[in-house]
Amino acid sequence: MDFETFLDSLDRERRTYHLEIPSMGGDVIDARLYLPKEEGRYPGVLFGQGLITGNLLVAANALGRYVTRIGAAVLIPTYVGHREDRLCPDDAEHVVNAFQTLKGIDEVIPEHVGMLGFSYGGQIALTGAADPRIAADVRYVVSVGGPTDMESMMLFGLTDPGASKSARRIVHESLVESLRTEIRRREQLGTMEDALYRDFFLVDEMLETKSAYHVARMMGMLSSSMWKEMKKLSPLKRAESIEARVMLVHGKDDAIVPFEQAMWMHEALLAAGKETELIAAEGIGHIVYPTKPREAMDFVRNRLSGTFERIIEFMRR
Repeated sequence: MDFETFLDSLDRERRTYHLEIPSMGGDVIDARLYLPKEEGRYPGVLFGQGLITGNLLVAANALGRYVTRIGAAVLIPTYVGHREDRLCPDDAEHVVNAFQTLKGIDEVIPEHVGMLGFSYGGQIALTGAADPRIAADVRYVVSVGGPTDMESMMLFGLTDPGASKSARRIVHESLVESLRTEIRRREQLGTMEDALYRDFFLVDEMLETKSAYHVARMMGMLSSSMWKEMKKLSPLKRAESIEARVMLVHGKDDAIVPFEQAMWMHEALLAAGKETELIAAEGIGHIVYPTKPREAMDFVRNRLSGTFERIIEFMRR
């Protein structure tokens, strides 16, 4: 039995719907809505996936789908970053639209809508929670392994010997594609800046060196437009704007998103007087790989040591 079949066997009577969420620039975000069997009104959970595909994506969505079993409506969007396998600044807008869509569904209690995300999904959940259009409406955020600061993530992915190949690839693709997207947008609007063309040469040089000093120096030379885009995905810089209570769960052995990303976010939230909780998962990396039912259940039962239950309890408050 594969993982998808196993999940369906747990609750075959869950209701599912496909939604299309209009977003910026005429883009449409595909999403899947999961509802409990019985009609009624339920708390809402906006679930954000990580940048993974295939069987791992099915496993990552297990928690999002499972939440319907505790009496919640769950919306799982596929953002641009998921489609293009990169960190996408435009998704800072898309997550706001997805949250507002979930909040407006008839069977959702609008005062009880929160966000749960893994890796990239946690990053954009925190980003969305800082947006003034929805900040007051977000009940909670749970970020599991989510990046919080793009500048340090770029430096880590490009120069740290402990960074995984995945970390370097994601940083590479995110820099290059975000730059291309911004250039196309500016060219269409007739507001192109020569500095953005120069950014291409800087990015190429950054990708060719592993010297932290030289990468940091070149990062400082990037155009203000480029930094404006990248900082859209840096919730660390906007901790004071988050009104929701926040739980940060992060593996101490993470080689894709360093544990410090969660620690810094936790400290920034505390300094801003926000309600925050940090769970440091000992002996855990970034991705939970088991895709077979027995493996997955054993991992949750034996390795996570009650973390799953703490997340659910936090969401229920």
